[in-house]
Amino acid sequence: MYEAAVLGQMEGYEYFVVNMPRRIGKTKILEALACWMFGEFDEAQMLYGCYSEKLVMRTMAYIQHTLRKDWYRHLYGDKLHGARADLITTLSGGVLYGAGTTATITGFGAGLKEPAGGFEALDDPAKPDEALSKVESAKVIQNFETTWKGCRNSDRWSPIFINAQRLGPDDLPGYVQKTYPNKTFTLKFPCMVAGISAFPETWSTGTLTDLEKTRIGRFVKASQFDQEPIALGGNLIPVDEFLRWDVMEAPSMKFERLVIPVDTALKVKEANDFSAAALWGLLKKRAYLIDLIHGKWESPELLVMIAEFYEKWRHVEGWPVPRLIIEEKAAGTPLLQNLRQKGIPAVGIERDIDKVRRVQNVLPFIETHLVYIPKPSPSLPWLAGWESEHSEFNALMTHAHDDRVDTTADALQQLLGGPVSILDVLGAPQKRYG
Repeated sequence: MYEAAVLGQMEGYEYFVVNMPRRIGKTKILEALACWMFGEFDEAQMLYGCYSEKLVMRTMAYIQHTLRKDWYRHLYGDKLHGARADLITTLSGGVLYGAGTTATITGFGAGLKEPAGGFEALDDPAKPDEALSKVESAKVIQNFETTWKGCRNSDRWSPIFINAQRLGPDDLPGYVQKTYPNKTFTLKFPCMVAGISAFPETWSTGTLTDLEKTRIGRFVKASQFDQEPIALGGNLIPVDEFLRWDVMEAPSMKFERLVIPVDTALKVKEANDFSAAALWGLLKKRAYLIDLIHGKWESPELLVMIAEFYEKWRHVEGWPVPRLIIEEKAAGTPLLQNLRQKGIPAVGIERDIDKVRRVQNVLPFIETHLVYIPKPSPSLPWLAGWESEHSEFNALMTHAHDDRVDTTADALQQLLGGPVSILDVLGAPQKRYG
């Protein structure tokens, strides 16, 4: 397919999407293709991109090394003219330029206005850990449309290859297939066929089967391994996987750490989010939700509510002083300053990834039964709303509110650490405790 595409034998197609699992040779195919092009058509103009500039440099170094090999020079002669970390040139004016998929590549072009003139190759254009990030996916797609497509010297003779594991329904391969269905040629290599691993030397059938045991595992297997991504819409957070505990027993528990994450709203109008503060405790590597306040409060009242909530819990005998954390942004910044003026040692934190990815990072703790929430009780009127908001939270961000979800993600990250990979999930205990 690759040779036929660069030779102009697949007219009508501009985009060639090859979906296969990780560690199966996606990059090696493109490395071999570039070396073959330089040998057979040493005037070719090529562009190579990957989400990681470090991986781009490694691929470029491998191609340079191959062009210097005795066997290659015996087969094709001396082709290499110049080489640097991101650029290879041939004696006949051929070029291979490498860059990150969201980088600027102005000044470089791919292909000639004739067959066998070159190509563009996007090798895993997005990071796997950004699979649920609409923001990051949009960046990759925007750069594809505004930069990579426009760098072809001929849309007829300069194919674009996208070698990638699927990350989600709205990743770049999915976008290209949906947007340009008549111009896209797709090859798909699932990791399992008829329940058996198609690549047992890399992924055993047992490992692939184990991936399906958790919610995120099912998502990862369907997308990155089977190349059939599923949408994580509603019910992203598996509320039925929370364990229950009797919050009336809290005073007798010897918590090792306590944290109060606070999520502040920008405004208090009906359409805006609420503000929330939750108390979470850590005991024997398990997190316990203890208490919550939630409402729409103007700045002066918000200060009073948070201060009173902190004071309520900081004097419990035998308990550590809670760590009060607030995102240092927007309404959180003046709240931090005002709390400190009252003698409350509030700590500012940065949230450098979006909400969906923050939730994704703590899902393994929930799914491996390390997180406890209170048993329903008339004395906990806030619990039903807390559960409802967590049930409705979705990757498409179509839910109404997520302020309580934000405090949960912050608390679990603080108490249990992370982010956690799917391999950590597979190794974690699956027993329900309590």
